[in-house]
Amino acid sequence: MSAPRAVAALDCGSNSTRLLISDLEGNALAREMHVTRLSEGVDRTGELQSAALERNFEQLRNYRQLMDDVLKKVGVNIKTAFPLSNNMQDHISSNLEKLTGRKVEVFIENDPSLLGGIVLGVGDTLYDGSIKNQLNNMRNLLGEAR
Repeated sequence: MSAPRAVAALDCGSNSTRLLISDLEGNALAREMHVTRLSEGVDRTGELQSAALERNFEQLRNYRQLMDDVLKKVGVNIKTAFPLSNNMQDHISSNLEKLTGRKVEVFIENDPSLLGGIVLGVGDTLYDGSIKNQLNNMRNLLGEAR
C-alpha cells in the first residue's frame, strides 16, 4: 500500500464540526466548518438529542465524501456468496481503480443468500451480478409473459 498523500483532522465540538485536509507539507487542501449544534438541549435534558446527533452524523457523511473527493478515493462494497481469494480481491480492486480513476477502499461481505456471483457497490452505483438477482429477473420476466 502506498504512503498517504494527505491527512485529515476532524473536530466535533459542542456547537460546530470542522474538517481540515492538508497535504504532507502542511498546505490546506480543504477547510470546512459547519454549525451543527450537537449540545442543543443538553442543558435542559442532560442528554444529547437525536436530532442533534443526526445533524452531526449527516455532516460527518458529507465530510467523508469531501475527503474521498480530495484524496481521489472511492468506497467499494463487495458482496459474494463465497469468500474471495486474495488474488481475486486484488484483481477486482486494480480493475475498479482503472475504471474509476480513483484509489479504491474495499469492504468485503460474504452473503450466502446470493447463491453465487457478486454484487459491487461503487460509490452510489450498484452492480448486481448475483445468481439471486438473475433468478429474480427471470421470475419477473416469466411473470410478465403470462
